[in-house]
Amino acid sequence: MCNFHSLLCVISLVSSLRGVYTFPLAPRADSTYPQIEFTSQPLNDSRAIALTFDDGPDSDGVITKGIADVLKSKGVPATFFMNTNNTVDVMASIGAQDAIKHVYENDFIMGSHTVSHVNFSVVSNDVVEEEISRVQTTLATILDEPDFKATLFRAPYGISYEPGTPFASDVTRIAPIAAKYGVHIGWSIDSKDWKCKDDQDAACGVQCIKDNVMTQVKGGSWGIILFHAIYQNTLDALPDVIDELVQEGYRFVSVEDIVKAKYGVESADLIHGK
Repeated sequence: MCNFHSLLCVISLVSSLRGVYTFPLAPRADSTYPQIEFTSQPLNDSRAIALTFDDGPDSDGVITKGIADVLKSKGVPATFFMNTNNTVDVMASIGAQDAIKHVYENDFIMGSHTVSHVNFSVVSNDVVEEEISRVQTTLATILDEPDFKATLFRAPYGISYEPGTPFASDVTRIAPIAAKYGVHIGWSIDSKDWKCKDDQDAACGVQCIKDNVMTQVKGGSWGIILFHAIYQNTLDALPDVIDELVQEGYRFVSVEDIVKAKYGVESADLIHGK
């Protein structure tokens, strides 16, 4: 029986009564420059999957909105890492602005992927900071939410957070800047949807994405999956990918769940609590 003087027991009991899944508790990690690393095992749960979508919105917002609709219809959480002047200048596109609002209004999390998808290794510290901070400003303006903060962040190309890459040493310069704005989020599984081009046979493009994801999952990877919110093939493959993952016994969690499992609090508390 549970000892109700035990905090952990109370948490477990409340969670079970509410039907809320909680990850196994782990010692709180150092949050000086918080990040979820590039690893196939970011959680103490080998059946947990978090979906992420980079580079949105697309030029007219149709694909990004479609992805949000698929996720909503299947009850799957996701995080969208947005650019504001990459595929499209969002301030010049009503469709792109509508997509941003659609994602937000359907309760998906939006993080920063920088303004223009710049390679941090070749720009100054001032540019790094501007690229991150201006995404927050632009999204807040579009959403008419002055207090909006994107406290999750993903560097373009993963530079310089991915170990073993040519620019990995730059992380000592980049991380202190980025940590003022958000928790950096790596990925465990790369769908490589950008290689499964929309201009190839549609069925082949969709199968390409499905194969890329499921091969890695069946090979023992779990955690955060990287997609992009700008490709038709990604939108078309998504329902089958979700269904196959469910059939394989995986459960969907949010990136914030992963942050909390590592640090004990969500990203906003980590960033604003400094």
